[in-house]
Amino acid sequence: MTPHTSGRGRDGGFTLIELLVVIAIIAILAGMLLPALSKAKGKAQSISCLNTEKQWGLSLTLYVDDNNEILPREKDYLGGDLLGWRAAIDAGNSDLWANVLPLKIGLRSLAQIATNERAAFYSRQGLFLCPSAKLPAEKLNYPHFSLAMNSKLIQGGAKVRISSILVPVQTVVFTESGLPGEAKAHPNQANYTGQPHAYANRYSARHNGAGNLVFADGHAEAAKASRVLDLIETSPSKGRAPFPQHSILWTTDPALNPN
Repeated sequence: MTPHTSGRGRDGGFTLIELLVVIAIIAILAGMLLPALSKAKGKAQSISCLNTEKQWGLSLTLYVDDNNEILPREKDYLGGDLLGWRAAIDAGNSDLWANVLPLKIGLRSLAQIATNERAAFYSRQGLFLCPSAKLPAEKLNYPHFSLAMNSKLIQGGAKVRISSILVPVQTVVFTESGLPGEAKAHPNQANYTGQPHAYANRYSARHNGAGNLVFADGHAEAAKASRVLDLIETSPSKGRAPFPQHSILWTTDPALNPN
């Protein structure tokens, strides 16, 4: 008697051919659904990141209101290339944005995290990490920031009042910044370092070609790389902030060079 390969099996179950057809259909459906699910996940991560940045905008508003309009500092006061855990705890960095702004919204500062539980810096429930950021293997060697304060606002270490920003609705105070190993938004950008300070040269477009920005008036929005960076091939500013500046500003005065 020949093997039964078509129709229902004697016990009413599926035959081998029918099972293969079902598996093929499932594979086709999965192939159609996975890109959509990946896109939906990316969109959700972008929205989550944007909401986080809105919290930083709120905390900055609260901070400057309580500190005579003075912006917090954006980098290690020692001027080192990398802000380490010990430097985060140093009293000289007590006015670093990552130490003062979290306290304004009831969260732990960088110094508190560095003292007690460094892995918590990368908590998905915290505000220091973009959910789309790709962390490097050496993430615990020093804190890696996927969000950074605009270092072009504070030049030469001078204290800057937020009221000195001439066009606050267009001027960046926080930008998504790249981590070591992440793809650059443009090849001409500086190497990504994951430091707490950055500007257009380390802006990251990790959300499908866009990156979230916080502005001096407190609002946050996503901006495509074409708005943030000069992409004109013949431009001397290619891969950096456009100069003259236009829709997105990096300096207190739009006439200043943002690079």
